[in-house]
Formats: sequence, structure tokens, C-alpha cells
Amino acid sequence: MKKVIEEIKTKIDAEQVKNKIALDLNIKFKHSKCACFIHKSKKDTVMSFEEKAKRFKCFSCNNSYDIFDHYQQHYNLSFIEACKAIVNDFNLNIYIKENKPLRKANKKPKQYADKIDNVEVYINSRGISKETIKYAGIKADKGNIVFEYRNEQGDHISNKFRPARKVDKGELKMWFEKDTNINSLYLMDKADLSKPLTIVEGEFDCLSLIECGIKNCVSIPTGAASSEWIEVNYDFLENFPSITIWFDNDDAGKKGAKNVSNRLDNVKVVNMDKYNDINELLYREGKEAVKEQHEKAEYPAIDDIIEFSNIEDYNVYEAENVKTGFKKLDAVMYGFVEGSLNVFTGNSGAGKSTLINQMCLIESIKQGHKCFIFSGELTNSNLKYWIAHTLANEEDLETVQRKDLSTYTRIKQRAVNEMAEWLKDKLYIYNNDLDYSYKTILTRMEQLAKRYGVKVFVLDNLMTINLGRGLDKLEAETEFIAAIKKFAKTYNAIVHLVAHPRKIGKGEIVDKTDVSGSANITNLADYVTTITRVEAEEDSIEEDCTIFSVKKNRPTGVQNKNIKLNFDTFRRRFYITNEELEKNYYSKGFIQIDINDTELPF
Repeated sequence: MKKVIEEIKTKIDAEQVKNKIALDLNIKFKHSKCACFIHKSKKDTVMSFEEKAKRFKCFSCNNSYDIFDHYQQHYNLSFIEACKAIVNDFNLNIYIKENKPLRKANKKPKQYADKIDNVEVYINSRGISKETIKYAGIKADKGNIVFEYRNEQGDHISNKFRPARKVDKGELKMWFEKDTNINSLYLMDKADLSKPLTIVEGEFDCLSLIECGIKNCVSIPTGAASSEWIEVNYDFLENFPSITIWFDNDDAGKKGAKNVSNRLDNVKVVNMDKYNDINELLYREGKEAVKEQHEKAEYPAIDDIIEFSNIEDYNVYEAENVKTGFKKLDAVMYGFVEGSLNVFTGNSGAGKSTLINQMCLIESIKQGHKCFIFSGELTNSNLKYWIAHTLANEEDLETVQRKDLSTYTRIKQRAVNEMAEWLKDKLYIYNNDLDYSYKTILTRMEQLAKRYGVKVFVLDNLMTINLGRGLDKLEAETEFIAAIKKFAKTYNAIVHLVAHPRKIGKGEIVDKTDVSGSANITNLADYVTTITRVEAEEDSIEEDCTIFSVKKNRPTGVQNKNIKLNFDTFRRRFYITNEELEKNYYSKGFIQIDINDTELPF
């Protein structure tokens, strides 16, 4: 749409814009000026037409009005519909591609009447006028406000409800119509792609900005803690020249704003210095206070620079992390902290890839995190086979006899289908056998982190990644490790890098100094973990076992700890306790989306 917008701006001249708007609104000019038609209730307001910008501008309220505003507001069209109408009315030779919207109605939502007498008084009490109510198309259902959610083309896809009164503690505050699509943005159909967009946390915040003349705004559907809306609406949001994020003045809002600014480009953030949200600011201090606060939006801090007073308090024992799935090991490591790099090594045949699949992929997904894996040695089919066997429950496996009477273990087809459904949109696999260059892999990782919110990244292994030409091997490895370490910090991700060790003596526990290559591979890492297969006769132990060692642990400082792991060859799982062996990873269930109940001050 960016190209279409620029073509429209270029092909319509200023006089055409001025005459069209003047004719439709019956504007009378005096000395090239007219009364402001944006805030009609005020007297002695003067508006002029800016030839270069091709728009009307008010000297009093500082609002502007161009051809896109006119078609959206005067004809009540969505932005895409407005562009089509402009092209048609001005007979422009511009092709507008009909893209099918990603946001479609799962089922047709219920239509409610425009009669809103029983909710209008409450909405007015929060500083929202009748004009704004009409502009937003608010409806009512008995004593509940109905916010209609539409996609960018104006198709009605869902309804969201809120009681038109102060909600009692513990009472449900907001809810969507059952079985409808809830990942669109409120009022996205009215958003002008040619202008900066403001994204807010709640519908009343959106109405408050519109009340103040800041009409190019949308609100997210399910609170600051959610992020699914970014993935679903990413292509739509990329159209805007810039984006301002204005979430609530609480921990969830601040964290949510930071997450959005990391995933979208050219973003400013409004940091409120008082009150909880925009509607409360409007209610207590009026429209000018809201506009002034909006103008204070700032770009996030420059990379590598921070004032001491702005450094967040940090406690590793309360930090966001991903558990290993082994209780005894988590008691030592407290899981892998977000924003960190783990270098993982082990002797040949110890089970590095199997443990990575279980501990870093399957366990992370079980905890609600999306994952990515680059596997330089296994085909995608082989990788799927190994992951599925580790994921399978005992009842999912069956013993099959070959023609030569030998037997093997196979996963039942029912379980294969259930696993595929469970892993859908949760596990992403690198799929370009012609390009193993680290820059390409890193680019794909950045896209996954920004667009899909992927949190855990596995690179298996360093030896198979093309580090490029021009540098010697050790310099290239240092550059690569620095790049993925920066990636982990930037996107608050966890990166697990598998690195092969040098040849070690029989029976020796693999150490961090055994990692083949540059010393900076482990020097720059936050964690260095190793796995060693020890046979019974090698170490005076009763049976073969696997030793998992924490050789470096920068977050807590606890290191040089060895944990004995058992391995079940039938299940292809590592475990310490029977509970870990029998864990059901992919059991079916439903995800409850909580809507932030601190959105409103009433």
C-alpha cells in the first residue's frame, strides 16, 4: 500500500484536493482562509489550505485534514476503501492489489443496534463525546458496551464487551464474543496508512486519543502481556511511516511497550509520568494534557548507552528464564536466563543432539516458548524422527517385527498426527541446504524473533556453519560468537550453540577448555555446559551413565557441578527421576488469555 499512497499523493494536485473537500463540506473562503470545520463548536477559528502539503490546517487546534481524512470521515470508509474511492473518483491510473486479509471472521459476529442510550451516559462520564462514539461505531447490548472489531478492509470479525458501569472487584471486566477472531486491532479499519500510527492498550484509551484529535490510533485486543497480535498484524503495521506505543503506566505496560519496540521498526514510546492510562489523564487534566504527553514520545534508548538511574533492578533468582526440565539441574542453574548464550559440548556418542532436542526444544515449548533449530548434520526428516521419538509417550510407541524377525520401535500414526498439531507454529526449522552462512542464519533468526516472537534458538553445530571468508578461523569464530551473543541480548532470547570438543582422554569429563576452536567461544558465553558418556569400567561405577556438567554459569556464578543423567533407550529420553522420564509433553489443553483488569480508572 505504500506505493499506492505515494502515487495518489503525486497524481492529485493541490487544487483538486482543495476543491473536492470544499465542495463536499460547502466551505466558504475569505482571503484564502475558512472557519475550522474540525471543531465546529468554537467561534473565530481559522483554517487555511497548505498548497505544498495538499491539506487543510487549523491554527487553533493544530489539526490537519487531507484527502485521505476526507474520504474516511466524510464517506465513512475504511482506509483501503477510501484509497479505492479516490482512485475511482479522480480517474487515476493506479492498480490496487486485492490482498486477502489474514484477519477473517471465524464465525459471523452478532450485529447490534445503534441505540446506545443505556451506555452513552457512562461513556460520556469518562470524557468521551457523542461525536467520538459515533466515529468509533460503538454499539450496546443491554447494559454492556459493544466494541466492534474489524479487519483493515472493514469486515466485522468480532465483538468485545464491557459493562457500562464501574466493575466490582473479581467481576469479569471484558470479554470477546465466543468463537470469534480476537487478534485484530480495534479501529484498524480507520487507520490511515499514510500517517504515523499510535498503538494503545485499551479501547477507552483509543477513544480518548480520538477525543483529543489524535485519530490515527488502534488498541490491542488482549492486554500488554500478549504479543500474538504483532505476528498476525505484522504486514499491516509495516505500512506506517512510524509508530508510537502508549501503554499503561504499570509494570505490564512498560514491559509490553519494550517488547513491541524491539519487534517493530521506527517506534517511539510514550512514558507516562503520572496516572495509570490515557483515559485517566483525559478525565483528570483534559485534552491538552493528553496531546502534550503524546508529543513527548521518545525513541527507545540508543544501543550501548544507558543512564545509571535507568538501569532496571536485576535479581537472577527472579529473572525470566527457561527451565531445563531436570529439577536437580534447575536447582543448580535456575534454568537458562533470557538474553543469554549457552555453549554446549560433549564427546562423540554422548547424546548431545538428543539432549538438545529434549532440554532446549521440547522442554522450552512445553513451557510456552517458540523455538528454532538449525541442524547442519541431520536432514529435516531425520531431525523430525529424533524429536518425535523423544517427545513420544510410552503408549505412543509400538514394537514392529521386520521380515527377518528382528524388531524396532515405531511411533503410532495417531501420536505422530497429535505431535504435529502440538508443534504447529511452535517449532521452526532452518530449511536452506544451499546456504549455511552465519549471516543468512542470523537474519532468519532476527525475523523469527521480531515477527513470531521466537524465544529459544538452537544451532547444531558450529562446525557446519559457514563463517565466511577473509578472516582466519579463530577471528571468524570470535566474530560469530559476538554476533549471536548480541542477538540474544537484543531480542531477550536464549541461544544454545553446540560445539564439538577436541579429542579427550578415555574416561575424562569434558571441560570448557576442550571446546575446539577459539577460546572466545567459551569466554563470551554466559553458560558452558558439557555432556560426557562414562562407561562402567572407566570410572569404577556400577553401570554406564551420562554426566552433565555446568562448567560456566555467569548469571549465578555456580559452576563446576556434575549431575548424573540416566538414559532410556526405548523412550530416547534423559532423566533423573521417573517423573521426568514419564513426562507428558504434548497433552492437549486450552490457553486462557487474561485481559488486563487495570486498564480503566473507574
